[in-house]
Amino acid sequence: MARPLKDGVDYFSLDVDTDADQKFQYIEAKYGIIGFGIIVKLYQMIYRNSYYCEWTDVASVICAAKWSSPEHPINGKLVWMVVRDAAKCGIFDHGLFKKYGILTSTGIQKRYFEVVKRRQKINVIEDYLLLSVPYSGINVIRNPVNVSKNTVNVNDNAERKGNSSNRKGEGNAQRATSPPTKEEIVQYAKLENLSISPEKFFEYYSARNWKGVPDWRAKMREWNATERKKEPDGSEYAAYDLDKWEEQLNRKDD
Repeated sequence: MARPLKDGVDYFSLDVDTDADQKFQYIEAKYGIIGFGIIVKLYQMIYRNSYYCEWTDVASVICAAKWSSPEHPINGKLVWMVVRDAAKCGIFDHGLFKKYGILTSTGIQKRYFEVVKRRQKINVIEDYLLLSVPYSGINVIRNPVNVSKNTVNVNDNAERKGNSSNRKGEGNAQRATSPPTKEEIVQYAKLENLSISPEKFFEYYSARNWKGVPDWRAKMREWNATERKKEPDGSEYAAYDLDKWEEQLNRKDD
């Protein structure tokens, strides 16, 4: 009997400078080391499943019961609040969290598909992907979208070696995405209720030919969490000003 297809992975990388990221600094400043620990536990849940995990209020209660201890009690409300704020500040993708109730991010997906790139088959749900292809290093053949889960076939090593030059060219073509228009930037900012200046964002990256921006929508959401804002008197404050950032995050729908 064939072994069932495994979607999850046995390990994942965690950068040593993760706690230097101001998104994580925000979570730790608000919830202490327990908040940081909850995020790491959520990463474990995600990678154990694949590149995302579903999230509900029930999951908050169940996880709190598993992670709590007499010395450090955790309840479902605390876990839910950490997840909510992690999605708002960009640790998890806020759009997919609101629309589908899942936890994932561009970084999570890149790391996941790097680990599984040698597997013969990879299960993906198209609507949950934040990448133009599952991973730029994989040459994949997509099946038509006709079920909730699609099986993506990865060519074997022999075929990759036989067409290495062609594969490289195709990979570069897949990684290249068309730069957005200013109208697209403005419309997306309105759709996601982003508080950034769409014109400023467009002009900034247009001047750099969109270099290093594989996903401009994700970059806009990142700007929304980190862009410096203007006080009424014209002075600026940074997103890592916790009081100001908290006020900004709370403007979003819970």
